[in-house]
Amino acid sequence: MEENTMVTNHKVRVSPSPPDEQDSNRLPSDVVVRLEDDDVRWGWLRFRPEILQSLLTPRWFLVFVSLFSIAQGMAINSFVSIAIPTLEKQFSFSSTQTGVIVSSNDVMGLLLVCFVSFRGDYGHKTKWLGYGALVTSIGCIMFALPNFLIERGDIAKKNEESFGLCGSNTTQHSYRNEEGCSADGTVGTSMYLMIFILSQLLSGAGTTPLHTLGTSYIDENVDPKYTSVYIGVFYATIMLGPGLGSIIGGNLLNFIYVDIKLPPNVYLKSKDPAWIGAWWLGPLACGGLLFVVGIILLGFPKQLANATRLRQQAIERGLIKKGENVSGNMKDILPVTKSLLTNGAFMYQNMALTVSALVGGGLGPFLFKIIRTRYGASPSIIGLSIALILIPGAGGGIALGSFLVKKFGAKDSCKSAAKMTFYLQLVGIWTAVIFLIPGCEYSNFAGIDKSYKNSNAINIKDSCNSNCNCSLSTYNPICGPDGLNYFSPCFAGCTKVTNLSYTRCSCLSSPSTVLKPGLCEQNCKNLIYFLVGAVILTIFSFSNAIPSKIVTLRSVPDNQRAYALGLQFVFLRSLGSLPGPIVFGRIIDTTCTMWQEKCGNDGNCRNYDHVTLSWILMGTAMPTYALSCVGYFLSWHYSKKQEKLQSNDVDLKNVEEKDGKEEAVQETRIKE
Repeated sequence: MEENTMVTNHKVRVSPSPPDEQDSNRLPSDVVVRLEDDDVRWGWLRFRPEILQSLLTPRWFLVFVSLFSIAQGMAINSFVSIAIPTLEKQFSFSSTQTGVIVSSNDVMGLLLVCFVSFRGDYGHKTKWLGYGALVTSIGCIMFALPNFLIERGDIAKKNEESFGLCGSNTTQHSYRNEEGCSADGTVGTSMYLMIFILSQLLSGAGTTPLHTLGTSYIDENVDPKYTSVYIGVFYATIMLGPGLGSIIGGNLLNFIYVDIKLPPNVYLKSKDPAWIGAWWLGPLACGGLLFVVGIILLGFPKQLANATRLRQQAIERGLIKKGENVSGNMKDILPVTKSLLTNGAFMYQNMALTVSALVGGGLGPFLFKIIRTRYGASPSIIGLSIALILIPGAGGGIALGSFLVKKFGAKDSCKSAAKMTFYLQLVGIWTAVIFLIPGCEYSNFAGIDKSYKNSNAINIKDSCNSNCNCSLSTYNPICGPDGLNYFSPCFAGCTKVTNLSYTRCSCLSSPSTVLKPGLCEQNCKNLIYFLVGAVILTIFSFSNAIPSKIVTLRSVPDNQRAYALGLQFVFLRSLGSLPGPIVFGRIIDTTCTMWQEKCGNDGNCRNYDHVTLSWILMGTAMPTYALSCVGYFLSWHYSKKQEKLQSNDVDLKNVEEKDGKEEAVQETRIKE
C-alpha cells in the first residue's frame, strides 16, 4: 500500500493513502510532502493568520517580486537619471559628480553579487529578497533626504522683478555671504553628495538578490512547464519599471515645483531657468512601496507547498536534470578562473560586451539631459520619449535576437551565435550617427560667446557693467532683440524693469531697448527623428543579448557555466557600466561654455555647446562600437577553432568506439 508522508514539527507522520490514490502506476514523486506551519504557512514569526494563506501561491509571489522589480527600476534606473539636471542645478553638482552618484549603485552589486548568490542559494531566498527590498527602501528614502536638508534661501526675493538689476542691493556679492558657503568660501554641498552616494550604495546592495534569487525561487516553486512563462513576466517588469518611471518622473519635474507650492508672489514655469521640479517625490514614493513589498516578501516561506513534489516529479519525467552535489572548494577557483581567462571565445565576447556596456551605461543616465540640451523638450515630453526608446527598443531588440537565433539555428552552436553577434554589431556601429541629427540653435551669451556692443573683447565683465557689482552666482538670463542672451539683467547693465520688461541697459546700443526674461528662442527641431534613431540604436544594442548569452554558455565547460556568468557580470560592471557614467559625465563637462559660480568656485554648468557635444558623443560612441565589433569577430574566430577541436574529439571518440566494437566482435568469433 502506498503511503502519504507528512512532516509535523520536523517529525515524519505516515498515513494511508486514499483508495483512489492506490495505483501502482503512480510515481513515487506523487507522494505529497508538506511542511508544518512555520515552514510553509505565510506570515511572520507566530503571526500566521488563516485568512492570509491564500497568498501561498507562485502567482502571488510573482506579483510581489515583480512589484519589487518595477519599484526599484523606477527609482534607480529612471528617477535618478531624470533628476540629474535638476540635482546639478539645486546642489551645484557637475556632470562628473552626478556620474559618480549613478555609478555608486553598481559598486555594491559588484562587491556583493557572488556572496549573495552563493549564500542565498543555500539559504532562505524570500528572506534575502525581503530584506533586500527593505534596504532598497531605505536607499530610496535617503535619496530624497537632501531636499529637506538644503537651505531654501529667499526664493521669493530672487524672483522679484528688481532682483539682479544693476546697482541693486541684491547684486552686492561676497561668497562668504552666499547660501551654503563656509567661511573660507568652499562649497557646502559635499555633504549632500555623500548622502546621494550612500543612498545609491544601499540601493545597489538591496537589489542584488532580486535578479539571482528571485528567478531561482520561481524556478524551484513553479512547475517546469510554466517556469519560462513566469520568468518571462518577471523579466518584462525589468523594462517596465524604467519606462513607467520615465513618464512619471518627467511629469513630476514638469508640473510640480520642488516645494510643491510656489512661494507667494513668485510666478515660475517649468521652462524658466530658475524652475526646480519635484525630483524627490518619485524616490520617496518608491521607498514607501518597497518597504511594504519587503514586509510581504518576508512572510513567504522558504519553499511553497508541494515544491518538493513538483521538482521530484520533473526530475523523474526528464524535464530538468537532477542536481549534483558540488563542494565549492576555494582551491578550485584558481584553476577554473585560469581556464576561463584563457578561453578566447569567452574572453573576447566579454571584451565586446564590456565595451558596449561602457557606452550604454555611460549615456543612459545622461539621456534626459542630452535630449533637454540638444532638442529643448519639456521634462514630461522627455520622460515619455525615454519610455518610447526603452520599451519598444529593448523589447524589439530581444525579439529580433531571439528570431535570428531560431531562424539560423544558432541555439546550440557557439560558432553560429558568435558570427551573429559580429554582424549585428557591424550594422549597429552606424546607429551612432543619430547624435549628429541637428536640434536647437546654440544660445549665444554676451561676454561669453560674443562681445558686448561697442566692445571688441569677449569678457562677461565689461566696461558697460563694471559699476554694477554683478555676481556669477545669480543666473537670471534675459534675451535681447538681436537674439543675444545676457547672464542676468545686471550683466546687461539694466537699471529698470516694468512688467518683466527690462530697459535702460547700458550694455545695449539704445537705452530704450527692451529685453525679455528667459533665454531667446532656440528654434528646436528634429526631436522625432532623433527618437526614431534612438529606438533603432537600442534595438541593435539589445539584439545581441540572446546570441551573446548563447556564446557564453556554449564556449565554457558545462560545470563552469554559473561561474562564467558571474565572472562576466564582474567584467561588465567593473569595466563597463560602473566607470561609464563617470567617463561620459566628464565628456559632457568638457563642452560647458558657462559655469555658475558657487562659493568662488565653479558650480553646475548653465550652458553647453551642444553642437560640439553631438560630435564628441558620436566620435566616442562609434569607435567604441567598432572596438566592440572587433571583440565579437575575435570571439567568432576562436569559437570556430574551439568547435573544430570539439569535432575532432568527437571523431576520435567515434573511431575508438568503432575499434572497440570490432575488437569485441573478433574476440567473440575466436571464442566461438
